[in-house]
Amino acid sequence: KYATNWGIKMRSKSERTIGNKLEEYGVAYRYDSLVILDLATVSPDFSDSETGLDDSILEIFGKEGDPEYDKNNARKIEVYHDAGFLEHSNLIITREKDLENPELLEDIIERFLLVDLLPACSASAPVGILSQSRPQPPPAS
Repeated sequence: KYATNWGIKMRSKSERTIGNKLEEYGVAYRYDSLVILDLATVSPDFSDSETGLDDSILEIFGKEGDPEYDKNNARKIEVYHDAGFLEHSNLIITREKDLENPELLEDIIERFLLVDLLPACSASAPVGILSQSRPQPPPAS
């Protein structure tokens, strides 16, 4: 629906904004791909996958205020915690309003890029173009 500068199709404008910023930094990321944790399989919005193991996860919570959505997010966060992911460390959670402030967005991206912790889980094989492990820039014109 919403393509990044490198042509990765995202489900929302917020995800495209984050994807474009990661691409601007030249970051290899996985989008919406399956990540196998100890007790569950999840599909985070973005994961950092330089080694084939996911070192950090970035989630965008864009529909806050919907009771079912909020309940599902609380469960997802609990699963991440159980697998060793912690907010402001290797689990970065953003909200729609965070993307309105360019300085805050830069800080979020830098935290995503600078995470240097031991891998907490293993990732499944990429699922189509939506989860390619190394987005590539378009060919130079």
